[in-house]
Amino acid sequence: MENWEICCNCSGEGKHSNHIGAITSSELSQDWSDEDLESYKNGAYDKSCAVCYGTGKVRESKNRVEIYYATDEEYYRKREGGY
Repeated sequence: MENWEICCNCSGEGKHSNHIGAITSSELSQDWSDEDLESYKNGAYDKSCAVCYGTGKVRESKNRVEIYYATDEEYYRKREGGY
């Protein structure tokens, strides 16, 4: 039986806006319109999480490398050099 844990990259949401980086208050006031900020808060800039493939969960494992693969088959195929 596989055990699952919450994805640490997206905090279980399956998406995130980490690619934007940190936004300072001066950037918000100078570069972002009220509409842009509202869109950001509503997730318009979110991308699907590449670690959990949008599921919000990862296989629990002592080998943290394994969490980047959606299935055991994918993990072993890539570990053996296949794609």
